[in-house]
Amino acid sequence: MVALACVLAATMPAPGADLVPGFERMTCNDAYGRNITFYISPVTANEKKPVALIILGSGGQSIWMRVGDRIAGGLQNLFLNVAKEQYRVLVVEKPGVPFAFNPPQPGTAID
Repeated sequence: MVALACVLAATMPAPGADLVPGFERMTCNDAYGRNITFYISPVTANEKKPVALIILGSGGQSIWMRVGDRIAGGLQNLFLNVAKEQYRVLVVEKPGVPFAFNPPQPGTAID
């Protein structure tokens, strides 16, 4: 619920907004004052589509990862490829997790 309210209040693209093809990178502050980064698939001015909200589970890794000189995604990319004609895809990064961060033990909060 906090993330959705945050999205509705966001107005400015985040620095580095062009890092991830297929998504616009944006930020806002949540009710706890944390900076929340989220990515949403773009839409033209006249399009109206429902939003598919993706919030991934626990663990300290980013929703993006570096693979050589490219940026790769997970579930959000699969969903975007399958449903982009019907939905906008909104994926929320975990608060405090840097872009494309991959901890030594993925799936845990251990650094």
